[in-house]
Amino acid sequence: MGKEQELLVEVSTSLMNYFSAATFYTAFWPVSRQLEKARQAGYSGLEWHPTRLGSLQVKLGVLKERDKDYIQCGHQGFGAGFSDIFTRSKSAFFFFQFCLLPQSIDSLADLRDLQKVIGRDLPVVLYPSGDLKKDSVSQKLFAEKTFQPSPELMSAWGIRTIDELEEAMAVLGYEGFCLDTHHFRDNSEEGLNPWSKTIERLLRNTREIHISVGRIDAPKPGVDTLEELKDLLSGSGESQVSKILTAIKDLGWQGRVVTEIPTTALLTVRQQDLGYQESFLRPNDLVSDHQRIVASISKLLSS
Repeated sequence: MGKEQELLVEVSTSLMNYFSAATFYTAFWPVSRQLEKARQAGYSGLEWHPTRLGSLQVKLGVLKERDKDYIQCGHQGFGAGFSDIFTRSKSAFFFFQFCLLPQSIDSLADLRDLQKVIGRDLPVVLYPSGDLKKDSVSQKLFAEKTFQPSPELMSAWGIRTIDELEEAMAVLGYEGFCLDTHHFRDNSEEGLNPWSKTIERLLRNTREIHISVGRIDAPKPGVDTLEELKDLLSGSGESQVSKILTAIKDLGWQGRVVTEIPTTALLTVRQQDLGYQESFLRPNDLVSDHQRIVASISKLLSS
């Protein structure tokens, strides 16, 4: 990035960028090593997702001061409950998820413990209930709470417009949106889409942006998520997600930016395009891929 360019936002990484089958070994890393790899990749901070091992390290008081400073924000977990192992398909997947991640509701207590240890409040992304009348965002637990708008959430809430979405945000006690570049899009022409017509309005209440690509675990109509990942890796700037980031920069938005990129997708790209022979992603390759992604995002978000 040239000296004449000014980066309008700082780019952080989600802790969940480590946790998938392609990098299974990272689940057993100490937090200090996970954060050191993020620094090597060029990230300015980390969004904390509670994990069982990570939360244990927090409670044991082994976080280093520099690691405490590096944690910029938090995210409610999505861990399965014990009953999910027996009542849902892919029981093996939910078993390993249960072993590695606290149940979603329990992760809130872990986030509170983290705040006490690092000595400051964190902005936190929460999962609202699908029932608008029964939602509880634990207003007293966190100083700044955001949620991710999506067509699916709006449908569950029975709302169709951004006006209604903003009203629900205020009524429920959220301070703003966490705009996820994958979740808020689909191929419809209503509600949050097309993005080119809604992005300026959505950014008015957006506190955090998730750059979510390579989401082969959660395909969406009208979103070529693997090609968007390849675009950020190559720096070509031609995909829809690159155009979204350019629009965000042109509109002068500033706030938190966090990447959410499954390592399984990084491995898939290497296998498809580079003839990568490994069945998992090596640590140095993981860092190298994210260095390219950070460089691309920084270029797109620089004036």
